[in-house]
Amino acid sequence: MKIKMMAVLVFFVFLCRLSADEYMTIEMENVRIDVPAGWFAQYTKSPQLFFLYSPVEADDTFQENGNLVMEILPAGYSVERYMNESLESIKMIYTDFVLEKMDENYYIISGAVGDIGVKQLQLFYIRDNSAYILTFSAMPES
Repeated sequence: MKIKMMAVLVFFVFLCRLSADEYMTIEMENVRIDVPAGWFAQYTKSPQLFFLYSPVEADDTFQENGNLVMEILPAGYSVERYMNESLESIKMIYTDFVLEKMDENYYIISGAVGDIGVKQLQLFYIRDNSAYILTFSAMPES
């Protein structure tokens, strides 16, 4: 059974590499993402629907990335409540956690995961009982 489940998971995973002068539009799970030139995109059938990775540069110590997570929520969740609960969870992962900015449906945070400094922009949307969280990560100086 585990082998069948793994085969199904592998079947749903695809990778696409973009040429230097194009972009690609990916549409899956009622979501559309335009991937910039040179970025690497991966689709998975899991809570994370998409992973996006920037091109690797010679002096990179961190590969900029993005991901889209979808989660089913109980009825009545507001974006504000979901964002606040998300912040409480993420504070346990980061050291030197800083909430730099928070607005109606997004926040910008920074901190360190292990010895790597990270800055993230997270955008939150709720449609019906589905939450969508789009996260972009980069080094703080980027």
